[in-house]
Amino acid sequence: MVMGLYCSTAFRETTIPRMVTGMRGEHPIDFRSLQIFGAVCESASLTGAARRLGMTQPAVSQHIRALERHIGVELIDRRTRPVALTAAGTLLRDHGQVLLTDLARLPNLLRQSAQASLPRLRLGFVDSFAAAFGADLIKTMRDRAAHLTLWSGLSPLQHDALMSRELDVVVATDALDDLDDLDGLERHPLVREPYILIAPRFLIRDGEEVQLARLAEVAPLIRYSARSAIGRQIDRHLRRLNLDIPRRFEFDETNSLISLVAAGIGWAITTPLCLYKCGYRAEAVRHMPLPGPGIWRTFTLMARRGELADLPRDLAALYRRFLRDQGVPALHRAFEPVGQGIAVIDDSEANDPEADDLRRYNLPRKSKTGGNT
Repeated sequence: MVMGLYCSTAFRETTIPRMVTGMRGEHPIDFRSLQIFGAVCESASLTGAARRLGMTQPAVSQHIRALERHIGVELIDRRTRPVALTAAGTLLRDHGQVLLTDLARLPNLLRQSAQASLPRLRLGFVDSFAAAFGADLIKTMRDRAAHLTLWSGLSPLQHDALMSRELDVVVATDALDDLDDLDGLERHPLVREPYILIAPRFLIRDGEEVQLARLAEVAPLIRYSARSAIGRQIDRHLRRLNLDIPRRFEFDETNSLISLVAAGIGWAITTPLCLYKCGYRAEAVRHMPLPGPGIWRTFTLMARRGELADLPRDLAALYRRFLRDQGVPALHRAFEPVGQGIAVIDDSEANDPEADDLRRYNLPRKSKTGGNT
């Protein structure tokens, strides 16, 4: 018995264009005939196909014979009941199923494409940004492209994927030494966050004045690897403070780092978003502002200049609006008081060359009253 493999939607009465491909090369196969042949396969009889399609049985038979004449081979064995497919008929059934299914999906795909600004958009977010905001940001931009892809990973990997054209837009940390050699990028800073100190609760008493040099004498610093942008930035900061802290534990990702701190093995320098990404354990880990001069990191949306028209700028504005209204206030509440240092970079500051220099060197802006902002 011939087994039906076509979904019923493939055989509705629809207006279908005549398309390629004729096996003899003179004329293309008529897709209407292909539909009728598919219905015969599914019904395992000419009469059943006629009933399904609202046609007469002789009309179905004429279409099948015309298709066989056009191709030059028999497609069904009429000597059996129910009808059976020949080898050529089986091949046409399998390939025809793919063609008819794709054709049935095509109008919807075209409508989606017409409503979206791009047929495809490939995004890359650094891990901590993706964990905190990725799902919500994807929701806000579902109409921007017919097909959205999101990668997450370390900032250097996002930069490499952007430059090799594997990604179209990335949100990563705009570290000075990572990007100076990369020409042709447009950059839209979004949000900055402070680095903070985390330690086991037993290591630091309430109200105690903390000094990093003293802390390093009593417990090891658990570091981010120098392979990561966050690790290199912390290393530079420690060198500026003339702190030569032995390297004992290094990790590429935050979960392992936090686990060692929570287990009481040592202390670390991290950020609120990194804590949020791995699940903050308030009962085991104490967080506080980083002693001494502060440092920040900035998340920046980047794209290859001139390739996506206004889309990168529009996405940056969309992301800032979400961060200002929803994302950052939630982090403020979760990480008092250090969470207050997380700030959305507004449009005027994003286009301010002086502010851009301060961000790139991780320096706070001086306020009009002389304090830091």
